[in-house]
Amino acid sequence: MFGEVGECHCRPRHRASSIQPTLVKILVILILIYVLACIFARLVSEGMVFRPPPASYGEATPDLIFIPADDGTPLAALHLRNPDAKYLFLHFHGNGEDIGEGRWWLEQARAEGFEVLGVDYRGYGLSSGSPSERAYYADAATVVAHCRDKLGWKPDRIIVHGRSLGGAAAARIAARNPVAALIVENAFVSAYRVMTVKPVLLGDRFETIDDIMRPLCPVFVIYSTQDEVVGEWNGPQLFAAAPEPKQIWAVEGAGHNDLLTVAGDHYWPRIREFVDGLPPQP
Repeated sequence: MFGEVGECHCRPRHRASSIQPTLVKILVILILIYVLACIFARLVSEGMVFRPPPASYGEATPDLIFIPADDGTPLAALHLRNPDAKYLFLHFHGNGEDIGEGRWWLEQARAEGFEVLGVDYRGYGLSSGSPSERAYYADAATVVAHCRDKLGWKPDRIIVHGRSLGGAAAARIAARNPVAALIVENAFVSAYRVMTVKPVLLGDRFETIDDIMRPLCPVFVIYSTQDEVVGEWNGPQLFAAAPEPKQIWAVEGAGHNDLLTVAGDHYWPRIREFVDGLPPQP
């Protein structure tokens, strides 16, 4: 009888205690994977963002000028003068083109009554050097200073326009310089979020959404509803983040690279309507 009372049917305690070290190991592995993912994204992102094509123009190209960067690197630009223009369009192009391929847009802008300056990033066209995020923003600041100090354009007469990747440079300029207006076209919220949608990785690049919160000028967001590259959701999010006054235009049925074609005859009148509505300048 006493032997029966002394029997123990409890489970071994070591099983429960072994669970905690296992969970710690899993957590450490997950943290390590996340850190490695952030490092990997940081290392490869610039190579994915900057895709310079072979130069589509030569040194004999009409209207070609070179703007020296702060470190002396020559940046190629097309300066389409218009003595009757009230505004200068400062244009930053997408990541897979240069100013030679985009000249048709620059010519259209001049025909609409603007003076135009389009610039190539380092490593693009005839611009020297290698592209990087730091140089991209530093050179954008140099170019707007050139427009102001060398070309004689007053800040309240400069309209900054950026398409796709160029939207990040345009937004940075408008956030840190007094300009007449900011126009972004098929721009993205940030480089990482083109892939992840949500801000899940540390060290994000080209965070346009942070800069578009701060401009002290009217903002015009143009985006394609069928954008297969950056996603149509980027446009509305940039618009929501921008301060007033602001406008938005969704080009129905357009993709990332055919916005102007799909918009057709509505494109320049819509931009002109926005420009004509800017506050009167002295």
